[in-house]
Amino acid sequence: GQDELADRKYLYSFDCMNWFLLPSITDSMIQQVAANARGPFRGEPSFVYPARTRHGDEDKGAGLVATEEMRLAVTVQQIDEEVSVVPRGAFIKTGDLVQLNRSFGGLSKAEGKSLDNYMHFREPKSIKKEGVQKRGDWCPSFDFLDVLSN
Repeated sequence: GQDELADRKYLYSFDCMNWFLLPSITDSMIQQVAANARGPFRGEPSFVYPARTRHGDEDKGAGLVATEEMRLAVTVQQIDEEVSVVPRGAFIKTGDLVQLNRSFGGLSKAEGKSLDNYMHFREPKSIKKEGVQKRGDWCPSFDFLDVLSN
């Protein structure tokens, strides 16, 4: 895709030769997986976890089925959202588009030692512009993600 942040795709393979695209997750998919998937992964994407229902439970996910592939997609994308980190300046935002910054040459040794120079590579949840703007080199094209040190 055009947008490096919004258009990310995830793949899985059984043999490192043939690759399959994981579906993008939705809120209903997260509910289905949370309500039904239990135990270790089985290694079969088409495996259907039986619907779990509990008497008197008003859980929206109850009664819905989930597949192993759905569970894998939810797991991978949630882990990626929590742990993907990029150095400040590696990506640039122009308008609504996030792209690789082709002029980024890396962080200096001193910059690389500071968590303030690393950002979560996900949609921002809590940008604290005050702290970033105090740096003196704040740039809205670079500083559009949550800083790791916050």
